[in-house]
Amino acid sequence: MITVGSPRRTRACPPEYESCAEAPGGGGSGGGAGGGGGQGTGTAGQAELEAALAIYLENAREAFGGWLGSDDSDTVMQAIADRMARNLVTGGSAIAQNALDTPSCAGLFNLPAGVTAWDVLQSKVTMTYVPEDDWHTFASTTYGANGSVTINFNTDIGSNFVTSDASSAADTMIHELIHAVYGLYGANAVAGAIAQGWVNDDGSGSAAQQAAAETANFAVVKNNCFK
Repeated sequence: MITVGSPRRTRACPPEYESCAEAPGGGGSGGGAGGGGGQGTGTAGQAELEAALAIYLENAREAFGGWLGSDDSDTVMQAIADRMARNLVTGGSAIAQNALDTPSCAGLFNLPAGVTAWDVLQSKVTMTYVPEDDWHTFASTTYGANGSVTINFNTDIGSNFVTSDASSAADTMIHELIHAVYGLYGANAVAGAIAQGWVNDDGSGSAAQQAAAETANFAVVKNNCFK
């Protein structure tokens, strides 16, 4: 099993701070690659999301007449984060499909006759929703032993994906789709992306190498699909 895809749109400060300027010794407003809304744009922090979910949870307790106990908080909050992630994929799908229909975005792929990138995403890729260890991660793509490909969207509470928007979700879907097509059909199937600097194994190497790969891959998707 091989997993590709690295943390995307990594913020330079911890999630408990709304902006990096508030973090001790911090400066700037975030950085890294990924997201349809522009490189380095910030998303809501983990603390802010958890505060919002706590309010939602309290309202749920009131609605259910106190039936919901405090021991259920983590489970309920995770369920809400899971639903938020699924809603983002639903909202981002139309944006991603429209982008993939444009010549520049479609040109990133070199698929067999009659097969489109959207077809691959819908019929040959398994999409899952599971929390990942790193809140920076939007999503990851895994190549299975039998030629299968899975894209997992990070549902960790406060993760960069859960706290993003539909446009960023669309960017994430296309980013991971390039990884998926590479795994299913080989490098030639994403020749257009590679020609523009795509680095498929963007989760390996040093931190500097990963950051350079993230930046390159962000530019490939943004310049061709969301410009």
